[in-house]
Amino acid sequence: MRGGSRGDVSSRLSLIISAIIMVVLASPLAYSESDFNGDSNRPRNCLNTWSVGDSDNITTSEGTFAATVEKVSSNSAIFVEEDQVVSSTTLNDIVSTWESIIFPTTTNYFGGVPDIDDNCQIEI
Repeated sequence: MRGGSRGDVSSRLSLIISAIIMVVLASPLAYSESDFNGDSNRPRNCLNTWSVGDSDNITTSEGTFAATVEKVSSNSAIFVEEDQVVSSTTLNDIVSTWESIIFPTTTNYFGGVPDIDDNCQIEI
């Protein structure tokens, strides 16, 4: 997975974003109402939030790879595979689209998202 072309990175980002959207859309089917932090009567804890520069190992069907948080927003942490470069413009576009369209539309339609780790961020 390392050393791919810019088109490979763009395709991979598109695939990851699509997968995240599907997970967010399917989440209400897998959890009970009590599992959601989207309830306006219940405060969000937001413990252990991701910060730019944090890293983690991400497992996919193609294996495990190291990734670093390159951008955070109030509802997301954007990871980029180590040794890959994603421009700040692309990262800003992802966050802008996520915060202004995808997240509010999805939560408006399906309700709050499960926040199992209480960090108030969806990893993208």
